[in-house]
Amino acid sequence: MSELTLDALREAVAATAPAIRSRTRLEPAGGPGDKVFPPTYVKSGRATTKYAFEERQIEGKTVMTVLLDSVQSQANRMEEALLEGWRRKELKLPLVQVDFSLEPN
Repeated sequence: MSELTLDALREAVAATAPAIRSRTRLEPAGGPGDKVFPPTYVKSGRATTKYAFEERQIEGKTVMTVLLDSVQSQANRMEEALLEGWRRKELKLPLVQVDFSLEPN
């Protein structure tokens, strides 16, 4: 595995890299073996629990896991970070806006 440097990131962005993937082994803030508290959701429809579950492949077996963070949540945080960087004029990137105010309801 190679180290991600600013130069490597600039090269990837300037070329055709569509995404950056990072695999990181995490542990609870309290240290190994401490409790982890997954997010809870309002039970609706046919839900039987307040937690979000997802199937994962671990060592060739399908395992049901509790979701601690979702792709959608990560994308939302990235969008907010990019927008904040753009607002502070630290980042230059196109900002797309659509104005529907003149359209009839």
